[in-house]
Amino acid sequence: MRGKSGVLVGIGILILLAVFPAGAWAGSYFSSGPTMPGGRAGANVALLPNGSVLVAGGYDGSNRLSSAWVFNPADGSFSSTGSMGTARQQSATVPIAGGKVLVAGGLGNSFQRFATAEIYDAASGVFTPIAATMSVTRQSPATALLPDGRVLIAGGLSPSVVSSAETFDPVSQTFSATGSMTTSRALAASAVLPR
Repeated sequence: MRGKSGVLVGIGILILLAVFPAGAWAGSYFSSGPTMPGGRAGANVALLPNGSVLVAGGYDGSNRLSSAWVFNPADGSFSSTGSMGTARQQSATVPIAGGKVLVAGGLGNSFQRFATAEIYDAASGVFTPIAATMSVTRQSPATALLPDGRVLIAGGLSPSVVSSAETFDPVSQTFSATGSMTTSRALAASAVLPR
């Protein structure tokens, strides 16, 4: 569904199936890669400016994690980096200006959902909590980096599925309410559409 912000939010797998005809996936698109130290489900993942990939938090089958790794696709290695201040999985995780990554919301060890956020600095490898919080807790929201540098965060579980949305401004490090989606959604895909 296209909102005023020009962002499409919907169910990604249906779009993929509609775009690619039967047999288009024939062949091998996956190959074995390096093993990440320790398994994690629902990790928070973002592409960094140098082409590396931040893998933060997640769930190891017993606990939510605060630890983070950086994957270097050039040599197939994982290296440890700073830990988040809060153990969380299924957060809004979006690269923002200046080689930084916003990690907001998510699910914690006692099944509590968060409205808090922190910012990862790829240059220093440090996560820093920010003072501002989202208007509601959000687990598995849809996210999109908008052309003006703000981040749209929409829907998610709070604890029920919500339709509300807000933006994060990386300059002021604040969240602001914006128009709600017409339908409540969680685990939705999103994409910024050209104007």
